[in-house]
Amino acid sequence: MTLDDGDPDPGMFTSLRATLASLTAAAASTSHVGGGSSGGGAVATAPSASAATAAATAVESLVDEVALELAELQRANRGAYARTRWAKAGTTEAKHDMDKLFLQLQNLSYERLHLRREVAKCRESESIYQNVDLLPFDEFVRVKSAAGVEAGTITAMGEHELMLARLQFEMDERKRLADELAAVRREKERLQCVLDDRNAALDRFDRDLDAFFALVRPLEDQLGSMVAAVHPAEGGGGPTSTETNGPAGEDAMVVDAP
Repeated sequence: MTLDDGDPDPGMFTSLRATLASLTAAAASTSHVGGGSSGGGAVATAPSASAATAAATAVESLVDEVALELAELQRANRGAYARTRWAKAGTTEAKHDMDKLFLQLQNLSYERLHLRREVAKCRESESIYQNVDLLPFDEFVRVKSAAGVEAGTITAMGEHELMLARLQFEMDERKRLADELAAVRREKERLQCVLDDRNAALDRFDRDLDAFFALVRPLEDQLGSMVAAVHPAEGGGGPTSTETNGPAGEDAMVVDAP
C-alpha cells in the first residue's frame, strides 16, 4: 500500500449527498403516490401502480448507489487508517533514530570534554624528565655526529622530537653505563673471592708453620744439650741453646712477617 491508496474522491461526498437527497425525494414521492391512489378511486389505479413501480425501481437504484458510495467511503476510511498507522510507524522510527543520534552526540560531547580535561591535566602536570640531567645540546650534537647522524638533521627536529631523542639517548647511555658498572662489580666480587681464598691459604700456612716449629723445638733443645755434652772442655765455646734457637726464631719471625 502506498500513500495514494485509499485517498477519498473529493466528489464522492457530493455524490453521496445527492444520492441521499434523491432517495429521500423518491421515498416522499412513493408515499405521495400511495396516498393519492387511496383517495382517487378506480380511475387512478393503473397510473398509480406504474408510478409506484417506477418509484420502487428508483429507490432500488438509489440504494445500490448508496451501497457503492458507502463501500467507497469504507475503503477511504481504511486507507486513511492505514496511512495514519504508517505515518505513526514512520514517526516512531524517525524518533528512535533521532534519539539514537542524540545519545551518540551526548556521548561524543562527554568524551570530548573528558579528553580536554585530560589534555589540560597533562599540560599542567610535571614529569620526571624535567628533572633529568641531560647531556648538553652541543655535546649531544657532537656525539650524534660522531655516530653518523648529520647535525642538520638534529637541528631540524621540532622541540618535542628533539626532547624525545635526547631522552632516548640518555636512557641508552645510562643503560650502557649500568651494564658496565654491573660487569665491574662482578669482576670485583670475583677478585675478592680469589683474594679471600689466598688469604685463607696463607692463614692455614701460618698455622701449619707454627705447629711445625712447636714440634721441632723439643728436638732442637735436645740437640743443643747433646752438643754441650760433647764439647764440655771448650769453655762454653760451643753453641748454646739460645744461640741455636736464635736463627730458628729469626726464621720464624721472617716466615710470620708476610
